[in-house]
Amino acid sequence: MSNIEQHSQARTVSVVITVSPSGLRLTISDDGYGFEKLRPGLGIAVMRAAMKSVGGTFGINGTPGGGTTISGAVPRTRWSIYHVYYVYECL
Repeated sequence: MSNIEQHSQARTVSVVITVSPSGLRLTISDDGYGFEKLRPGLGIAVMRAAMKSVGGTFGINGTPGGGTTISGAVPRTRWSIYHVYYVYECL
């Protein structure tokens, strides 16, 4: 959320957490600036490492002028409430 506040100038942010038999998925989208070419910084590195540390995946997509969406997924066999909280805090 701090990355959104610092970089995107978004007016709206959506957070969706889905739990299914296969695992947990977290998607955060905003309607901010977006980007044409990703320039990974410390924030993205921390998010990617957090997901990797719990056996998950991380993705980020942006559209110039159309916002940014980040997503992460953790297989059910790898997560607990601690992992969910840790990943949420990092994202």
